[in-house]
Amino acid sequence: MISSKIKYIGTVILSLLIIYSCQKKEEIGVNPYEGGKEPFGILFTSNRADPTTALPGEVVRVSVRGLKQYENKFDLRLNEVSTEIVTLSDSTADIRIPAEVSSGIVTVIMNGQIFYGPWIGIEGKVSVDRDYKIVNGFNSTVMGILPHAGGHIVVGNFTDFENELQGGKYLTGIHYINSLGQTSNDMDFRRRSNSGISSIVRLSSGEFMIGGFFTEFSKRKVDGIARLLPKGSLDTTTVAVINPFPEDKPLDGLDTVSSFNSGFINGLVSKVFETPDKDIIVVGSFTIHRKIDYQYSSRDNRRYVNTRVRNVAKLKPDGKLDSTFNLNNSGLNGFINDAVCLKDGRIVIAGAFTNYNGKSVRNIVCIKPNGQVDDSFTNVGGTDLPILSLTYNPTNDKLVIAGAFKTYGGKANNGVVILNTDGTEDQSFKMGDLDGESPNYAYKLNNGRVLVTGFFSKYNGVRRSGLLILESNGVAKQEYNNLGSFAGIPLTITETTSSLGNPAILLGGSIFSVDGYNVGNIVKIEIKN
Repeated sequence: MISSKIKYIGTVILSLLIIYSCQKKEEIGVNPYEGGKEPFGILFTSNRADPTTALPGEVVRVSVRGLKQYENKFDLRLNEVSTEIVTLSDSTADIRIPAEVSSGIVTVIMNGQIFYGPWIGIEGKVSVDRDYKIVNGFNSTVMGILPHAGGHIVVGNFTDFENELQGGKYLTGIHYINSLGQTSNDMDFRRRSNSGISSIVRLSSGEFMIGGFFTEFSKRKVDGIARLLPKGSLDTTTVAVINPFPEDKPLDGLDTVSSFNSGFINGLVSKVFETPDKDIIVVGSFTIHRKIDYQYSSRDNRRYVNTRVRNVAKLKPDGKLDSTFNLNNSGLNGFINDAVCLKDGRIVIAGAFTNYNGKSVRNIVCIKPNGQVDDSFTNVGGTDLPILSLTYNPTNDKLVIAGAFKTYGGKANNGVVILNTDGTEDQSFKMGDLDGESPNYAYKLNNGRVLVTGFFSKYNGVRRSGLLILESNGVAKQEYNNLGSFAGIPLTITETTSSLGNPAILLGGSIFSVDGYNVGNIVKIEIKN
């Protein structure tokens, strides 16, 4: 049936191509440019400016022919910002870098036509760390970055890193890179997961807990959650199981299984956290917790004990479900986009929902360590539209929410709000105008500045292409906003140092390019003090 349908579609397309080609034969001799605009003879003769980078106020020369004859009749711009022409000749134009501008391309606009010139980098305190050795990066989304032993454990939906995947190598879902951004063998994840990993946390015991979409790790059955040993391999144990054929297969009475006997189905695990009392909190879209009863299981057939638990669950260190926490509750009536764990063990969840366990909430809710809603946090009020990003920095004890919303707690804002841990707004920060666009991610750095990304092109009327480093009050200083366009959606961040020892951030997500450089879903950005 499908094969016949494909053949039919192919025949139709072939017929249309024959008809179209016959029609085109009748038009031979027609000037394809007839009616077009007259050419002006403007041409950039070099794709490099002199110098290639500069500070605001400095003069840069670009090689361009044909402009002199149209003096005062065109607009020369840098990253779409009108630029002063200091000197103009038949072959060059000396331009002064505007006081407020980010890295970008020089263009000439003449009578509605655009002529593209070289890229000019704007110097400042923010730059892509080109000494970090990542070139091709990960082939799909990075969802978590965990600092560990001088390097970083990276988890996500990827299956390859730096095109290193070859026969006998396993790279799905989790990878360890050293301080230089290169693959390190200091961790051994064996055969890794069979699908994406969305979250990782290091436990106080030195082991790791991971959560995600996977159903296997190292070829062992798990359902969205697993515990790894300090070196990265799955924590396993040997259990006695039913052996249906003891005479033919005497070894089938024992099985090596995941030591953490817990799993979640009917949805995904988004986040895993360790609480101050060393329990595990799991957040996601799941509705069922399951464990395996090995007493009535064989190697090939498992007996599962299922318990209804929706969106949030608490597990003991051995994987046993905490029956006093959020059991048989209705959960959320919408979608989770993000979640964080505060110092005191409370969990804050954000996304697109209006109800949690029968309580009215607006896209954000705080859950106490006993599983109950923290009414003092929720009563402050939520947002009028969904929250896309929720981040928490334990160093300054601040949360940041970002999205297309225009109000929080009934008060107007521009899609980014810094919150205290009681749910109240930090009034010292005021997000500026994004010219009708909205942010997709925000985070308050250790030094108090605020990172904001999104699909915006302006901030308070100044050209800023998708990435902002704002002061603690929301002001965008030129020296921290010199980077060119940012294309992508961050999902995770960790603060580190650059190759020169300056403060830096390692940003992961679905990230394609930053400041003219292609990046593979992970990038290190230096942010000098």
